[in-house]
Amino acid sequence: MMVERADMTREEEAAFWATHDSADYWDDSEPVEIELGPRPDNRCPVCGGVLLSRYRDVEIAGGQVVLREVRELYCREGHIVRLAPEAQRLVKALEAVLQLASPGRSPAFRRVEETT
Repeated sequence: MMVERADMTREEEAAFWATHDSADYWDDSEPVEIELGPRPDNRCPVCGGVLLSRYRDVEIAGGQVVLREVRELYCREGHIVRLAPEAQRLVKALEAVLQLASPGRSPAFRRVEETT
């Protein structure tokens, strides 16, 4: 039988799991099926090679804001360069906020070239 832990404090729960193992409860559990969503395509559409990661600075809102160390994906052969999915979501969210603050400004982003 599963132990009801809803009314335990964090300390009591930590003490409980310090002396118990989740394997003790496997017989009481039921199998479940899960469906995984589509994985991001991390391959170059031209050559099929795996896209590599690197971190760059990205300007958004026409240079109004610079995001530091944003992950981008690139093809080793130079076929494609794009922001990683989490970076795309971040840029989209920030552009939406900036658009609300500055109506009429068109969203745009670009990489800031490294200086040596």
